[in-house]
Amino acid sequence: INDQLLNSNRTVLGFLNPLIYQMYAENAQAFHDVTEGNNNCTHAYCCQHGFAAAKGWDPVGGVGTPNFQRIMEYAMRQKTPNNPPALSAGPTLSAFQALPIVLFTFAILLAF
Repeated sequence: INDQLLNSNRTVLGFLNPLIYQMYAENAQAFHDVTEGNNNCTHAYCCQHGFAAAKGWDPVGGVGTPNFQRIMEYAMRQKTPNNPPALSAGPTLSAFQALPIVLFTFAILLAF
């Protein structure tokens, strides 16, 4: 996506979290919703507590897995070439609330 943006004389995506949630709010189809599974177990250990996947945002899959084509289309439709969006001072997240966001971002990085 960044390569396409650069070839179109636009800035790269940079910090993705604001964009991910903006895309999800405007076009949830940019992500494949994960509705089955849980995070109670790893390969080596099962825990009594955890979260179950559900429709929409949940702590297991976040907003879902990326639909590359829709995310590419969304990024290319943004109107401000060479002018990254300003980050607003919004509400802060606790470490527990931010964990799914961090895990989702890590999953995206692993996918590419």
